[in-house]
Formats: sequence, structure tokens, C-alpha cells
Amino acid sequence: MKNFEIIGGSPLFGKVQTSGSKNICLAIMAGSLLCKGKTTLTNVPHITDVDNMSKVINSLGVKCEFVSPNTLEIDATEITNVVTEYKYVSKMRASFNVLGPVLARKGHAAVSRPGGCNIGDRPIDLHVLALKKLGARTIESSDKIEMSHNGLVGTIIGFDTVTVGGTQHAITGSCLAKGETQIINAAIEPEVTVLIDFLNKAGADIRRDKQNTIYITGVKELKGVEFRIPFDRIEAGTYVSFAAMTKGDIIVEDIVPYHMSAFLYKMTEIGVGIDVIDDNKLRVKATDRLKAANLSTAVFPGFPTDMQPAYTTLMTTASGVSRITENIFNGRFKFISELQRMGANCDYTTNTAIVTGVRSLTGVEMVAPDLRGGTALICAGLGAKGVTKLHDPNGFIIRGYENLVDKITGIQGKIRTYEDQD
Repeated sequence: MKNFEIIGGSPLFGKVQTSGSKNICLAIMAGSLLCKGKTTLTNVPHITDVDNMSKVINSLGVKCEFVSPNTLEIDATEITNVVTEYKYVSKMRASFNVLGPVLARKGHAAVSRPGGCNIGDRPIDLHVLALKKLGARTIESSDKIEMSHNGLVGTIIGFDTVTVGGTQHAITGSCLAKGETQIINAAIEPEVTVLIDFLNKAGADIRRDKQNTIYITGVKELKGVEFRIPFDRIEAGTYVSFAAMTKGDIIVEDIVPYHMSAFLYKMTEIGVGIDVIDDNKLRVKATDRLKAANLSTAVFPGFPTDMQPAYTTLMTTASGVSRITENIFNGRFKFISELQRMGANCDYTTNTAIVTGVRSLTGVEMVAPDLRGGTALICAGLGAKGVTKLHDPNGFIIRGYENLVDKITGIQGKIRTYEDQD
């Protein structure tokens, strides 16, 4: 799906079901490399990122394949290769997370520098620092990170800034280390806490306190287990945004409300009707023009950076002026230039956008700059007057959303994909 045509202006109605979490799934796929034996993951989203991570894992000599539409089996009884292939790792950042587990299991690992969406500075120095604190040695080159050790030893790892990837590497590097590790100022995103749940089920000894400190006592080995991937908070938030942009009334099924608490609070503040049903569903209803409100992204449990582009899009037609501050990635605002072409009144710098709401946007031809920015442009197209044509030559959008077009049309959105010759 390289091109999307959207006919805007129609409210969305009906029910949409959320798929398994992309980011959590990718973290657990990497973590499964610590486990001897077969790991079975259920509720796995069948998306490009999962396919690419499967190829990274296969390149290590580990069997990783779908055995049914949303069930993935990974047999990491043996890891026969410790060097990942650049052609796979270059496609997404999450593939870099195999470094820690392979290093812990085999004593040596080499991983190409990660690729993925160009949304600003995304350094890996804290990932590497965590593993070095455990006793690993590093050989850095322009194209890869290579590390080895003669036995990892538990220690105190204190991060001066919260880092999801660094925390994940500190955890996976410590599970098989000798003694106890303390990770201070650890990230507590669901991508971290659910990874801990998975590793503990596999035999790890990991505890977490209320001060964001994680304690890990190393064990000799982990075993393969069966584990269900929880639902995707960012996908669920995306459909909430679609409904809000179109003044729709939808049910979003299969959610984890706690994972979405800051986002849902903000939706209520700007005038979106939000009702949680049975602790796993949302009713989303928007009838009036939304109200402008300022926003600052933050680490969990704050407002997620991945939902900022959709929020900014909602503000383009809200009543009033909003100031949006992006505190996580300094390249998140590339999509705004396309919103301006649709008639949005936005000014922005590296990390701040000032949006003055207009009555409506107008469909134009655009290009997706990255995954979440591209999805925000779909949101804009669904609410705009006329036809929007969105080109996604790098396939960003299908990296993160399972059956996106079918799900949108299932709630009466007017969207289709087409080839360039159309």
C-alpha cells in the first residue's frame, strides 16, 4: 500500500478492534532470544515491522515464523550467528534491541546501527552504556556496534534521562548476569513493564518499585513460554483521533485504559466524549467543534510522543490557539508542512508548534514523512473537504497498523489504496 485516496467530510460510525501492540511485540520478540526453547506469542499484529524483526531473528539462526494469522513461534534453543544483517536492521530502530539478548546468551554480538523513521535525534549511547556497565566491551564502527564479554556482572545502572531502549537493554543484559542489578530512573512505559512480565514468566527474577527502580537478580537460563501481546495503545488512540476529527461516534474494542490515561484525559479536555466500557472498550463521540488546549509530550505516564501528530492535527480545526511542545523527538513536526498545504494555520520550530484553528481543511496531494506523521495526515484527510491523496513511498504507515484500510472502511470511512498508474 503505497498510495491512499481519502474522501473526507463523513463522520465515522461503528466498531473497530485494536490489534496487538507493535512496540511491545517488537520488544518481546527481541527478549525471546534470551529463552532456550520455543516461545509462542499470540495476538501478534501482522505488520511490516514484525515481518522485518522476524527476518532479523532468522538471520541469527533462530527459527521465527507465523504459525497462524496472529500467532508467532520463536525457537531460540540455539543462536548460531551473532551478527545481524544490515539490510534488515536498517529498516527499523527496534531491531537494535537484539544486541542485549544475543550478547547475554553468546558473549559476543554485532548489530548494525538502527534505521526506521527519521523523527530526530535517537541516540543509542545509553543502550551501549548500560551493557558496558555490566562488563561488556565495545568495538564501535561507523556501521555497527560490536560488543563482547567474559561474563556479565550485576551492577548499578543510573540513567540521567529516561530511556525506553536503554532500560530494555539494561534489563535484557542483566537477566543472565551474575548477582544483582539495579536500574535507577528506569522507563516505565508499557513496552518496559510488559517485557518484564514476559521475562519473569520465562524464569527471570525482576522486581520494580514505585521510585522507578528495577531490581534484577541474574539466573542461569530462561525458558520458552507462551505469552499474549496486549493491545496497542497508539493504534487505539489513532482511531479515537479519527472519530474526533470527523465528529464521529465509534466503539474502540480491546484496549488497556491505564496505558492510555494521559491521552484520554486530554481528549476529554478538548471536548471529545470518552466513556470506558467494561474496562476494555471505549465509546468515542464528538459532536461539537473541539476546543484548543496546550500540550507537552512526556515519558509515560505522560502524553505519548507517538500521539502528538494526531493531536496537532485535531488542533488545526479546533476553536482557539494551542501551543504544542514536543519533548521527546526533535524531528516530529515534518508533517505540519503538509497540514499547511491543506489550509491549516500552523507555525513551528524544532520542538514547538503554534496552531490557530480554522473551520475546515481541504484535501490535497501529500507525502507521508514518517509512520505517525503519515497517520496524522490520514486523520486530516478524513476530516477535510474533498479528496486527499497521500503517497507513502517508503511504506511507513503499514509498518505500524494492521489492516488499516479495512478497519477505517469498517467504520464508514472513505479510503482506498491505489497504484501509481491510477
